[in-house]
Amino acid sequence: MRALRFRVDGRTLAMDLRWIHEICPLVRLKQLPGVPAWLAGLMDHHGQLVPVVDASLLMGGVGVPQVLGARLILVHGADQDASDARMATFALRVDGVDGVADIDRGASWTTPGGLPGMPFLGEVTSDGADSVLLLEPARLATLHASLLQGPAVLAPSRPAAEPG
Repeated sequence: MRALRFRVDGRTLAMDLRWIHEICPLVRLKQLPGVPAWLAGLMDHHGQLVPVVDASLLMGGVGVPQVLGARLILVHGADQDASDARMATFALRVDGVDGVADIDRGASWTTPGGLPGMPFLGEVTSDGADSVLLLEPARLATLHASLLQGPAVLAPSRPAAEPG
């Protein structure tokens, strides 16, 4: 599997390249009230609002710092293994991106429901140099409706304007 390698709180993670739409620098986010802390806000991506997940907060850390090298990985796709898969679109805020690697999933250690407390992490494998945690975007997208349906679920709908 071709995967994008990235870092979060000193851990090396990877995600299947088929999910990666774009890698962006950190941008200013619109804050959202009443959402989990790991849902950092919304980014404006070419006029579309995209939910941003802070990978550090999601994994129990203190949050990705606003430093040179930190990135937003724009994720877009559907679970290829699910017949009723909905599209997931979100950005993942990470400490840095290391590049593309070939991951041998045959040499992976896995648990059926993901790692305890982190169901969005699938297998633990190696790319030859490091142990690598595989992040499963389809599993992560099930943690909050906005990651599957877009940010419209986060904002109250506006009443239609009355004809006048």
